[in-house]
Amino acid sequence: MKKTTLLLIMTISCIGTFAQKTVVTGNIGVENVNISVAGTPYGTASDAKGDYELLLFVKDKAIELLYTCIGYRDTLVVITPKMLQNDTVRISFKMKRMSYMLDEAFVSSEKVVRYKVPKYVLMDFEIVDDKVMMLQRKDDSTTDFRILVTDILFNAVDTVSIARNYKPEGLHADCLGQCQIVCHDSVYQVVGGEKDYRVGFPSERKHYFEVMQNSLFFTEKYLYYKQANTDIYSDLFFRVNLEDKKSECIFKNIDEKSRKEYFDEMKFYSKHPIKYGPTLEDWSVFLQNAWIHPKPAFLFAQGDTLVFFNHSNQTIERYDESLTLLGKCDISYPTKKEFWRYRIFHDPAFGRYYTIFGTTLNEIDIYKGTTTPKVEANQWTSNKIVIYKGLLFILKRKIDSGGTWVSYIDRVKID
Repeated sequence: MKKTTLLLIMTISCIGTFAQKTVVTGNIGVENVNISVAGTPYGTASDAKGDYELLLFVKDKAIELLYTCIGYRDTLVVITPKMLQNDTVRISFKMKRMSYMLDEAFVSSEKVVRYKVPKYVLMDFEIVDDKVMMLQRKDDSTTDFRILVTDILFNAVDTVSIARNYKPEGLHADCLGQCQIVCHDSVYQVVGGEKDYRVGFPSERKHYFEVMQNSLFFTEKYLYYKQANTDIYSDLFFRVNLEDKKSECIFKNIDEKSRKEYFDEMKFYSKHPIKYGPTLEDWSVFLQNAWIHPKPAFLFAQGDTLVFFNHSNQTIERYDESLTLLGKCDISYPTKKEFWRYRIFHDPAFGRYYTIFGTTLNEIDIYKGTTTPKVEANQWTSNKIVIYKGLLFILKRKIDSGGTWVSYIDRVKID
C-alpha cells in the first residue's frame, strides 16, 4: 500500500529574521546531537567533538533550545531576552544517558500478560508498525511526559522524552500508519524506525484533524474517508482518486428508525420538560449517547477487497475497487444483544473482524454473518481497546482507595 508522507499537510513554523543576531556556541560532549529552537525546524547539530554553533535572530523574547540525541535524555534550555542582548552566548553541559530499567511485565494467566511501569501513569497507547507507543506521565506531574516504545511482546525498544511545554493529551494513529502526539493546539509526529525514535516537527491541531481524523485508509488508487452528515445518525463514505483528485460518494448509511426515535423524544421533552431536570441540550446528548443507539456503518480494506458493515440494512458486503459486489451476507449475529454498540474492531494483520457483546469479544465471520465468542473484554472498565496480530490490547486506568493512579495494559491472546 502506498503511503503519502504526512509532510504534505504539515504547517511549519518559521523563524523571523532581524538585523541583529546572537551566536549560541558550546560543547555538549556528544556527536550528532540535534539542537533546535523548540517547536520549529530551525537548528543545527554537534560535531565529532560535541561542539556546535547556532545563530539566533530574536532579541525581545525568551527562546527555548531543545537538545536531543538517541540514547540520551532530551534537555530544554531557556535563553532569556537579557542573554540575547549579547553577541555571543555560550551553553555547555554533558548530555545524560537514557535509562531503560523502567518497565515491568508479568503473566497473570496463560493468555494474559499485564504491563505496568513503576512511577508512571499510562495515558494512552497506539500500535504502529509492530511497535507499541505508550504515552506516559510521571506520577502526578503536569509537565513530565514521555513516549515509551516497545515491541508487541512489551520488550523495550526506545524512550522518547517530550518537551515540558508540549503538555500532551493523547495519541492518534492516522491512516498513513503514523503515530501522532496530540497536544492542546499542536500535533507532533513520532518519527524513526526499528530502535531510534524522536518527536518530529509540529502541525496545527485543528488543521491536522480536519484533514486526517475522518480518513480511513489508502490503497494504490484511492484515499477513503468517512463524513458525518449534518442530519443525525447518517454517515457518508467517500473516496478520492489520487491521480485526478476527484471525489465520489460510494456508500451511504442512514439509520432512519433511530433518527425518527430521537426526534420524537426531543419533541416530547420540549413540550413536557422535567422540572429541575436536564436542559434540552443535555437531554439531546443523553439520548444520543446513552438511550438511543444508532447503527453506524464501518468500511475496511482487506487486500484488494472493501468490507462494508452495513448495520442499517443488517448486511456485510464485500466489493472490489471497481465497486463490483463480490459477496453479501445477512448479519445473523444477535444485533439486539444487550449492551451492544455496533462497534467493529479490525485486525488488519490477520484480516479478522470482531465485536463486543457485553464483556465478551466475538469474532465475526464476514462470509456468513455469524459470531464466535473468544475472550473476555470488559468494555466498561477499559479506556482503550486495540486488536493486532491475534492479540487484544486493553488499557485500564483507575484511582485506588489511596488516591494513587493505577494503570496497565493487558495483552490477551485471542486464539
